[in-house]
Amino acid sequence: MLRLFGITQAENPSKPPPTRSLPSSWYRSPAMYELERRSIFSQRWILVTHTLRFAKAGDFLSFTYAGFSFFLVQDRDGIINGFHNICRHRAYPIVEAPSGSASILSCKYHGWSYGFKGNLAKAPRFDTVEGFDKTQHGLLPINVHIDKAGFVWVNLEAGPPSVRWETDFEDADAKMTKFDFDEYSFDHCWDMDLDANWKGVIDNYNECYHCPTSHPLIAGASDLTKYRVEPKAGCLEHTIVNKDSTEKDLKRSITFFYPSTSVTVTDNFFYIQRMIPVTATTSRIENEVYRHKNASDEQFANINKFYHQVLEEDKTLCDGAQRNLNSGVYVNGELHPQKEKGPLYFQDTVRRHVMGHREKEEQQGGKEIWPAVPKIAGEMETAKLEEEERFCSRLEAASCMSTNAELVW
Repeated sequence: MLRLFGITQAENPSKPPPTRSLPSSWYRSPAMYELERRSIFSQRWILVTHTLRFAKAGDFLSFTYAGFSFFLVQDRDGIINGFHNICRHRAYPIVEAPSGSASILSCKYHGWSYGFKGNLAKAPRFDTVEGFDKTQHGLLPINVHIDKAGFVWVNLEAGPPSVRWETDFEDADAKMTKFDFDEYSFDHCWDMDLDANWKGVIDNYNECYHCPTSHPLIAGASDLTKYRVEPKAGCLEHTIVNKDSTEKDLKRSITFFYPSTSVTVTDNFFYIQRMIPVTATTSRIENEVYRHKNASDEQFANINKFYHQVLEEDKTLCDGAQRNLNSGVYVNGELHPQKEKGPLYFQDTVRRHVMGHREKEEQQGGKEIWPAVPKIAGEMETAKLEEEERFCSRLEAASCMSTNAELVW
């Protein structure tokens, strides 16, 4: 109506600005994905598992997040240590199974072996190499934090992390300490691959605006008029109320922990959902499921079936939206300020982190900053390495200039 009188929104300051989503380019750009690897997955704390997975020395779990491969292992002092899953000899993975137990960490390529604290224990035939120093070739460590509820977090930044866990998540574990996780035991994992950007998966997870039309099981069990998602201490806390307040099987606590993990706790089970970037337009959901000791087979089967169906429905939604995000026609959309508060908060956090990191890179001439890459030190720091790295950098720069010239032509 205002347009009929020649009045635009800019001339109508009383109208609040629309709450619009990030542009579709952010959900398909390879360059944006690489920036997210540097700005988020290289240096933010990520919740990955629970201490219930570690019963004895040598128990390990391996993960790959946004191309970064790492693993956790319990040492003989009961400490859970984390390392990049890279042999220091020729870069072959140390751990090839998603989980297991080992007496020693041995690379299957050339037999280099490591202790559970990351120390190089054995390098076959190198005892004949004059001056070889095993202390210079330990595994590359990552930062590990265990919160009050027993959840295990990692930070891939080389050296002490620039962001303390408490800075982003102070008291985030308070809600979780209300549950007795010793009453649960690990049961199984199941995974799902999606043809969707990881942010789209998390946008979808953190709102139930779509539940009435897309999730019949949730709509049937829950009073969706009371569904809320609220930001709190680096988290998004979901409040969900059952239609039948006596239905214990569907009572649940749901919390999303930035950047990519959720934890759902019910009377009969709890599960950790890791929503992991794979490429700019694909992702993977890994579900780690724990069973309560008092849950009957029927109860446990029913709750598993419930969430399997919900995630299959979410996959359909995320994959379908991504196909149109990839086309380049859609730019962005207006989000509901209350019903989609979760995606708005998440997107704003991503925006601040990636733009803030890129600003730092531009301040040093546009050179990329990779916080997970260890600083060159010790015997690695040689004039030969410096010369070779400089040569490759110049080659890449020349390649970019050549490509740009072709585009101009």
